[in-house]
Amino acid sequence: MITVATWNVLHRVHAENWDEEVTGRWPDEPERIAAVTARLTGRTERVIAMQEVSGDQLASLHQALPQRTVHALRYPRIPAPRGGGCLLTDPGEYLVLLVDGATRQVAAEPFEEDPGKGLLAVQTAGVLVVATHVSFGQRRTGHFRRTAKA
Repeated sequence: MITVATWNVLHRVHAENWDEEVTGRWPDEPERIAAVTARLTGRTERVIAMQEVSGDQLASLHQALPQRTVHALRYPRIPAPRGGGCLLTDPGEYLVLLVDGATRQVAAEPFEEDPGKGLLAVQTAGVLVVATHVSFGQRRTGHFRRTAKA
């Protein structure tokens, strides 16, 4: 048996574009990134799936969790701020799997219908783990179909 956790950390650009509450609670993005990373360093699940990970967050994870294998899919679409500049050094958006133990990546691909969503699959401890971030509405049907084939 393996344990799995999942967390959509909400990419900063999306949070600002949609005026999400998190931007008020965490106006300083490096502080929020550090808090997310600190929360994850205490997790004991064998696999942690993360959606909407910024490049800055990914770099923080690599640095703080050297004992974990980090698999990441960078989406071809980079979130664009609607209201001006971006607080991130690397505004790329990633789908991430943090794994404790040996792994083999099986698939990593954005969905054709939405280059800001996709799937990432790894084999660990004899189990196939598929992380996905799907669209809403009609596009998600194709995303579910593709994920089922992973």
